[in-house]
Amino acid sequence: MRKISLIAVVILGFSACKNEANKSIEKPSEHLEAQLNEISKDTSNTKVSNNYIEVKTWIDDFKNFRQAVYTNDKAKLKTYFRFPIVGETSGIWSLMSFNDVEIAKRKAKYINPDLFYEEDLDEFPDGVFNADFVKTIMKIKTAQLFSKRQTETPEFTANGQNFKMIATYDDDEAILQLNISYSNNAVDENGEKVSEGEHNVIYIFDVIGNKRIFFKKIELAG
Repeated sequence: MRKISLIAVVILGFSACKNEANKSIEKPSEHLEAQLNEISKDTSNTKVSNNYIEVKTWIDDFKNFRQAVYTNDKAKLKTYFRFPIVGETSGIWSLMSFNDVEIAKRKAKYINPDLFYEEDLDEFPDGVFNADFVKTIMKIKTAQLFSKRQTETPEFTANGQNFKMIATYDDDEAILQLNISYSNNAVDENGEKVSEGEHNVIYIFDVIGNKRIFFKKIELAG
């Protein structure tokens, strides 16, 4: 009888260890799913009748993001941000300028006026995604971006500048970059092209779980 009890204890102990091991194996996938749900609503639940497609991979979410930018769907655009955004490290305020009165109002309204809040996207949607961004992103070839991990648009001209968007995806870093590259047609006295005025505005997005994209920061170069 004592032997049977001892065997039962061993079996129960082995079963408990096995259950704990299974739980530990399941944790990463559960954590990822929770992260996706916590950050934002899963756009795979968005109805096609709302002009948004089912999200199976990050290129689908990019298409939905582009549609939201084009239609200025602020509610949808907000699902691509994790508010509040730290302005100093995100570079988001570098695209906008404020006079002294506007700065004073902001300081009076917010304890931390440097952060970029949800209501800021309501107030300054064109500041974040301007006309150049909208025009170029609509010309991105999504099939090429997905298959080759890079593509670029034709070049456009406005306000004396040429510009195009270069889109790249880094699998190792899970980063999507949308780089608006600006150049000009200016030449010096010898007829040589000058680089003055050339610059880049680079929008960087995190890709979570190979499925969702979220704004990370903006970098200026040149």
